[in-house]
Amino acid sequence: MTRKQIRYLLFRIRTAAEGGSECPEPPENFKKSFEGQAKFLGWPNFGVTWDVGGRIPNEDNPLVDATSKESDHWTIVLREESLDDAWNTVLARVVTPLPEAATQEINHND
Repeated sequence: MTRKQIRYLLFRIRTAAEGGSECPEPPENFKKSFEGQAKFLGWPNFGVTWDVGGRIPNEDNPLVDATSKESDHWTIVLREESLDDAWNTVLARVVTPLPEAATQEINHND
């Protein structure tokens, strides 16, 4: 399985654990392979405090962190920041803020 496929199933398992829609049946022993690792901190914490390795830094997200330092995408790593915080960091770097005049015009039209 690719890292993307593994993370998709991990997110689906997390959603089900939080009371959301049920997860399709993962491959045999998939959940156990993560639940048995010392750094497993519960399904609701996937993407918040833990993730899996194997991320390859790229142009959009060149950050080298725990997810890219560990090459195995079956190994749990502890996140240095949540996915939301990491996404906000990327957005702040690549998105150009609106000029203040445009912001005032948008607010005025509401």
